Amino acid sequence: PVRKRVMIPCPEGHLLEAIQHEGGNRQSVWRNVAVIVSHPMPLLGGSMSNNVVIALCHAFAALGAFTIRYNFRGVGRSSGSGSWLGGDKESLDAKAVVNYALQSKERDIASVLLVGYSYGSVVSSSIADEFPEVVGFAAISVPFGPMWVMGLSGLASKLLKSPKPKLFVIGDQDNFTGVENFKKKVESSATPKSSKIIPGVDHFWFGHEEAVVTAVLDW
Repeated sequence: PVRKRVMIPCPEGHLLEAIQHEGGNRQSVWRNVAVIVSHPMPLLGGSMSNNVVIALCHAFAALGAFTIRYNFRGVGRSSGSGSWLGGDKESLDAKAVVNYALQSKERDIASVLLVGYSYGSVVSSSIADEFPEVVGFAAISVPFGPMWVMGLSGLASKLLKSPKPKLFVIGDQDNFTGVENFKKKVESSATPKSSKIIPGVDHFWFGHEEAVVTAVLDW
């Protein structure tokens, strides 16, 4: 897929570093779909250069989707400073990227799929109900275990209560969320929903990127 580095403006005045991935098949059913992928927690080294984020972007771009990964404020070349705990500022960043995609002059975007990994799954899914164009979201390795430590309980309630189609994916060896806790949280979430537990995989997916890509694409 072709990559293009862009700086996305935010209403607060800062710029977000982002990379657009575009596949060659613009005649596919994905041609008017934007897929926006959000990265793990910056305090723990998360950025758009993450292995899971990149693998997902390449896969969706190959299908013909207009795919964007980006750095939250204060990460990489993105200006500003993040909230880190709580995710309020980062949710504003996610909204800015959605608006950027919807206003794109390169594609006539009709719908948006949000994909988030770890911290990014909570942040991105929390804004899903604010955009009628968002058709659903995939939440990968949601950190249900340490959620309260990260101050994400408020955003997580939006994730669980959203009436939009949602996919939860986790490895059964996840370092932060046990399988039983994961099942309870998924069960408590609003429908429609799907979930997938991948055997033999921890929170970081190193060497198992294809498994998470397959889980999301199969959905």
